[in-house]
This record gives sequence, C-alpha cells and structure tokens, in this order.
Amino acid sequence: MKYDYAEIARDIATLIEKAITPLLGTPEGQALAGKSAGGGFTRKIDRVAEDAVIDYLERGSLEYTLITEESGMRGDGDTTIILDPLDGTINALAGIPFYSVSVALCGEVHYGLVKNLCTHEIYDAYTGSRPLKNGKIMPQYRSESVASLYIGEKYEKVLPLVEAWRCLGSLALEISYVAEGKLLALVDLRKKARIVDIAAATILAEAGGCVLTDECGHPLFGEGYFDESGHFRGECVVCAPPALHKKIVEAVTSE
Repeated sequence: MKYDYAEIARDIATLIEKAITPLLGTPEGQALAGKSAGGGFTRKIDRVAEDAVIDYLERGSLEYTLITEESGMRGDGDTTIILDPLDGTINALAGIPFYSVSVALCGEVHYGLVKNLCTHEIYDAYTGSRPLKNGKIMPQYRSESVASLYIGEKYEKVLPLVEAWRCLGSLALEISYVAEGKLLALVDLRKKARIVDIAAATILAEAGGCVLTDECGHPLFGEGYFDESGHFRGECVVCAPPALHKKIVEAVTSE
C-alpha cells in the first residue's frame, strides 16, 4: 500500500500545533517531564507534542519506525519517520516567535517538511523534486548579507565571508531559509547537531540547490555519521549554495 507522505506530515504538523498551543509561554509547558533518550531533560511541551504524534501513528495503518529526540527509536516498520516536534523549544517557551516542526519520511521515496509554527509557512519537498512553500514552487531569491552561525571552534575564520551573522534558534527552519534564500548560509560549529534537527531540512536544502555537509564536505547521512543518541559525529554542519559552501568548508578546515 502506498501512502501520501505529504499528507501524513501535514497531519503531524497540525496535531503538534494544536497540542502545544495551550502550553506556550506557561510554567506548565516548561515543567520537566523526565529524560530524553539522549540523556537530556524533557520539557512537558516536548512530551505532549511527541505523544500527539505517537497516538496519531498508532491509530493509522502505516508501518513505521519513529526516531525522535525524546523517545529515541520506536517501531520497526518500513517507513522511517525522523521527527523533531518542536525545533526551537527554548524560543517557544520564552515567547520568541521562531520555532518549527521538522518531519522527514523515508521509505520508497524521501520527503521532508518544515513548518514555521509562528507564521504557519510550510516548506516541503520530495527528493529529486523542486521545493515548495505553502504548496507552490518556492520562489528563490538570495540574501546578499545575512547568514546564521552557531559559534564553536574556528568561528572567527568564517566571519569575513558574510556581512552579517545571526543565530535564530531553530536549525530546521534556518536551513529552510537557506533553501529559500532568506539566509545566505547556515554554519553550526557547536558539535551538537542531531539527526532530528536536520533530516527534513536536508531534503529541502538539496532540492533547492544548496549543499549540506560536514566540515570536510562529506554528506551528513552516510553510515556512522550519527551516534546512538542521534548526535552528529562531525565537527560542524554547513549549508549554503555551492560557491559559498566551498569557501566556508575551506575556512573551517584551514590551519
């Protein structure tokens, strides 16, 4: 049986938005709700979002394997769902309007969706197709001056490459902005990137003609690139159009 991955992902994003809205900016949403599979603390807002998705999937007929930050891996179905139900939890709890849902479905085809939960914009793409924004071919323009940088070792080497750097707090959404052209690039040097953060956005970025790799220029989804907690094993994540990507990689690997 074939499933409409786009419909499933949109359903998931809608359910998450409904589940978390009452908790935004509340002490209840910030309350601790145990530990995640990766060993960190889980906030109630994250747990509620994930539980809504699990309930939806359990009621459906899709045979799935779900990968999330909170629960790790669940199920053993043919379709792998890589989910960050709330990418930008700190922003959401602080009332800063920049957070998103990130969901990738990988089976016979690969599909990624990132929804901006503040503006309700939806970015999505199938591998090999053009990326969409709100159901239409995504218009691409290229920012001349702004990129996103998460500071880590050698950050000073990339500073001259872009006029203005920002750090917005939602990797999935920032990479989507690179695909659209609102941001020139995304560079994360913290050694903290997780597969749930970037899986969907990687599909979008590559569909939009951008390159997303580690600091050596290697694609991020090769075997062994993520540890058992879903954390990226490399030094950094670089997403940019090809020419700028090459310059960034050269900068962070230079002595």
